Amino acid sequence: MRGKWHRDQLSQRWEGNPAESSEVDDIMRSLKHKASSEDGDRAHSLPMTAAFMEKMLAWSFEICPSLAEATRALKRAFDDMSSDRTVPALKVDLRERALLTRHLEQLAFDTTAWTLWTRQA
Repeated sequence: MRGKWHRDQLSQRWEGNPAESSEVDDIMRSLKHKASSEDGDRAHSLPMTAAFMEKMLAWSFEICPSLAEATRALKRAFDDMSSDRTVPALKVDLRERALLTRHLEQLAFDTTAWTLWTRQA
């Protein structure tokens, strides 16, 4: 067994943190080696900026028209914490609902990652 993410043969379940798998360790070791070698290429990606986050948000609103309505409904539901926080149903078809769900999930992931990455320790 290598890494802290592994399959327990006895319980037939995965255990640990996937970010600490042996595959991730191998990739990180390889990247660190390449970056530290004298002739490794230095073509790093640009760091995430607020401007890039704004572009991603604008793109989502352009691709998924019901996203603006959904975010307004969520904001209304969570503005007054003392009232019923039920989110009103949106009138969208199944295809639009699937698109909306993917965009909301991605935006939730992006903003959470952004918050964790930029927080001050």
